[in-house]
Amino acid sequence: MLKHILRNYISGIIFGFIILILSILPVGTEGKSVFFVFPGADKVIHAIMYGVFSGLLTNGFLRSQGFKWKKLLLLLAAILTYSVLIEIIQQYLTSYRNGEFLDVLANMAGILVGAALVYTYRKIKY
Repeated sequence: MLKHILRNYISGIIFGFIILILSILPVGTEGKSVFFVFPGADKVIHAIMYGVFSGLLTNGFLRSQGFKWKKLLLLLAAILTYSVLIEIIQQYLTSYRNGEFLDVLANMAGILVGAALVYTYRKIKY
């Protein structure tokens, strides 16, 4: 069981921890990061991070379970729940970060796109 989880999900699990760490670390000055070069850049970053996260976990899921709609939707819902929990942590457990509803929407977009890309790639490849 543990070997199965490690083989199929370890990269996604590690990436999830990276997201958590990046999400609770202080950023730049006054809550603004210096590499946000245009308004909304942080939302693009959120979508990309959660797209990669979702893609990694979806790929592991499809390798281990095959395509099962209900279970895949549960996985995607769990990833979205994780993103909501991180926003709650930012809002209530840190004094230097703010949780934002728009971040959750960006995360959700990334989750859906990441899963769709992996599903499409695997369908074409196999």
